[in-house]
Amino acid sequence: MFFGLWLISAIIGYQTQFFVGETLLLFLPAMLGMTLLGFWDDNLDLPVFKRLAIQFILAFVFILVLMGLEILDPAKNPVFSILGLFYAILGLLGIVWSTNLYNFMDGMDGLATIEALFVLGIGGFICYQHEAVELSLLSFIMMISLAGFLVWNWPKASVFMGDVGSYCLGCLISLLAIVSYWQYEVSIVFWLILYGLFWFDATLTLLRRFFLRKNIMEPHRDAGFHRLLQAGYSQQQLLCGVIVINTMLAFLACYADYNPEYRMVCFVLSIIVLTLVSLWIERRQPLLKDA
Repeated sequence: MFFGLWLISAIIGYQTQFFVGETLLLFLPAMLGMTLLGFWDDNLDLPVFKRLAIQFILAFVFILVLMGLEILDPAKNPVFSILGLFYAILGLLGIVWSTNLYNFMDGMDGLATIEALFVLGIGGFICYQHEAVELSLLSFIMMISLAGFLVWNWPKASVFMGDVGSYCLGCLISLLAIVSYWQYEVSIVFWLILYGLFWFDATLTLLRRFFLRKNIMEPHRDAGFHRLLQAGYSQQQLLCGVIVINTMLAFLACYADYNPEYRMVCFVLSIIVLTLVSLWIERRQPLLKDA
């Protein structure tokens, strides 16, 4: 399992002093907790609310350790205490949402693996540019592990990610985004653009299911890639499309990072691209209300 390879490699890097272990120790409790929760869910099919409760606890501990109790101390900065609490809440929600949306989108051979390769590869590179060397190393270690995993996960897959892998990757991406923003000023907009394919489709699908009065908690096949499979496209064709779209998003994300004055322009362009893709999917396989 790629989490095991990532963990072993990170520990070896720490033991050999290849990088300082503070970042690893910050990431490890949440990563290990989410991965074990995924294993538990894979085997026992946990109730939704119990699963969410554990995820929120793990996310809360991470945010508390990262930001510290000073975010609530008005004596240090009256404005910062309010903003710090706001950021903490957003971070808490972001970790839980990313973990679940990755699990939500892991429904086709190779899809979640390719998404992670793009996000971790480009994200790790930008972290390195911002002198967040440890974050980039943790990203690249996971990316290398996933590259090997993709050999067997490419359609038709012989190994599968499961809840263990999807919880792990969704959690890792959110932690990288939060820590790189909090400690190294990597814009959240950069991560939103880069991660756009997954969060946009997952959020749009759940909102549409809600307005169509479908149960948003139950498993379904309403995501964009599900509907394209129903329309007759092969998994290989869809993965090629994912690579093309992610390449465009990666370009916009990097441009936004290097040119902060155009950051929101790049974000809007990414939303336009993703909206056009969603409209194209809708023309080929509309999302219908259950009979």
